[in-house]
Amino acid sequence: MMSYSSNARLLAGDPAFSVIDIPDEFQPLIEYGMAIRKGADDETRSLRDFLLSETGQEILNKSGFSPVG
Repeated sequence: MMSYSSNARLLAGDPAFSVIDIPDEFQPLIEYGMAIRKGADDETRSLRDFLLSETGQEILNKSGFSPVG
C-alpha cells in the first residue's frame, strides 16, 4: 500500500506496516485546489479565509502541506 506520509502516524504502532521515504526523483507533485461555488454561505467563505490565513497556512504546513503560492 502506498499512502501519504501524513497517514504514517496512524500506522506507526502496527508492525504490519513500514514507513519508507521515496527518493525525491520519484516523488509525485500533488497539488490541491480550492473553490467555492457562487453564492456560497458565510461559513464556507469563512473556512476559505481561515485556510488561506497565516494561522491556517501554519496548521497546514505542520501537517505536511506546502504553503499557498
